[in-house]
Amino acid sequence: PPLNYPRVYKLCHRFPDCSFVLNGGVPGLQAAKNICFGSLAPPYNKPMTMQNKEPIGNVIHDSGSNRCSILEPSGHCQEKIIDERSTNDDHENEQHQHAVPCSLCKASNGSCTAPPLLAPDNLTGCMLGRAAMDNPSMFWDVDRYFYGESVNPCRNRKEALEKYCQYLEKIYPRRCCDRDDDIITVRIPAPAVTTIGSGGCPTCQEFYGPPSSSLSHTPSSLSLNKNGTIKAKISSKVIDRSLKPILGLFFGLPKSKKFRRECDKLSRNAAVRNCGPGYIIRKAMQCMPEDILSQDFIRTEHLDDHAMTVHVAPIMQ
Repeated sequence: PPLNYPRVYKLCHRFPDCSFVLNGGVPGLQAAKNICFGSLAPPYNKPMTMQNKEPIGNVIHDSGSNRCSILEPSGHCQEKIIDERSTNDDHENEQHQHAVPCSLCKASNGSCTAPPLLAPDNLTGCMLGRAAMDNPSMFWDVDRYFYGESVNPCRNRKEALEKYCQYLEKIYPRRCCDRDDDIITVRIPAPAVTTIGSGGCPTCQEFYGPPSSSLSHTPSSLSLNKNGTIKAKISSKVIDRSLKPILGLFFGLPKSKKFRRECDKLSRNAAVRNCGPGYIIRKAMQCMPEDILSQDFIRTEHLDDHAMTVHVAPIMQ
């Protein structure tokens, strides 16, 4: 069915004691912020925490007195008052103008995805699903753009992937250097196994150091099935679950498909799989040019329309 955002806003006003989270067709952080805070420019942004006073970037909103203060670069505060009658009238007019099928939003199937002018207090968030899978790099800016932090944790895809690899190597340790053949890593927490020697195996030593003498002349997996094939000790589900969030990290950039294909090829190799999902990503990164890996992310407010994925329902018949 067509998306119907105004219906969510009406439900928020009809049931003020309930909390609502909007889901469906949200293409990125700009749309998410407009939905959760309202489309009116500051000082009309409301705090996500729903407390009476809470800073959001340079804005402090006092919902008890309908006053908003803008913190200027000079350090002075400029105070403005929200006219409750005006905003209520605007809200009512907006609801009459936007409806399904919506001629204003111009969606092919009549969807209405207009954000509210002032977001209801009990609209506590929104969900990004397919858009997040298609273009996860948009979340590099969520701390600054959405939550008002001064900086973001990573500046480029190389930094983001490095931190993700470190995380994966902690929760899904390598299984290429142990002889616990009957133990399979299938979930968190990973099973405890006894590692032989130090460093990596001959396959992954370029990232984890040279193998000890006990491993230097053995296959990287150390374990074989009865038919002679290498025994996979990390399940395919663990690998797929680990790779899925980053397959679209190079959305809109050259060689993005090459990165996806490399991740897929490496994940199908049992010997490589035993080196862990962190190693697979590190190895796949080598197929990407350094200038793309180290290219700075673009701030959300500077993104072009083509950088946003759009998900709507099929065309109405």
